[in-house]
Amino acid sequence: HAPHDHFYAPHLSGKGYESHVASSESYTFHSARDDANPYTTVESNGHIYKHIGSDTTGDWIATVHDRKVYNLHDDYLGRAGTDGNVYDKHDNVIGHVDNQGHVYDSVDHHVCDTTYGVVGGAAYLLTVYNGNVA
Repeated sequence: HAPHDHFYAPHLSGKGYESHVASSESYTFHSARDDANPYTTVESNGHIYKHIGSDTTGDWIATVHDRKVYNLHDDYLGRAGTDGNVYDKHDNVIGHVDNQGHVYDSVDHHVCDTTYGVVGGAAYLLTVYNGNVA
C-alpha cells in the first residue's frame, strides 16, 4: 500500500496547476500496477480515452469540462473538487488525489497515478474504475 497524504497541496490545486499541465497535448495516467488495465488519458480538448494494454489510440469514453465529467450520452458522472477529492454525481467523495499525483479510491487504495491532478483522478475514477462508460 503506497503512502499518501490526505491533504491536497493548495499550490498544486485549481486553475494554476491545470494551466501548468495544460501546455501538454495529452495527459496519461496509468494504473498503479504495470500489468493492470485499462488506463485513461485526457486530451487537451477534454476528451477522455480508455486504453487497454499497448493500445495507444484508445476509445473515446467521456469528456471533462470545467472539472465535471460526462459520458458520451452527456450524463453527468461527477466532478473533480478543488479540495483534492473526486465526487460522484450525488456529491459523495469517491476518491482523492494527493500532491504526488497518486489516485486513491474511497477506501484509500492506491489505484493509479496521474499527471493531471484531481481532473486526471476524476477522469479515471468516474469512468473505467467505476464502470460508468456505457
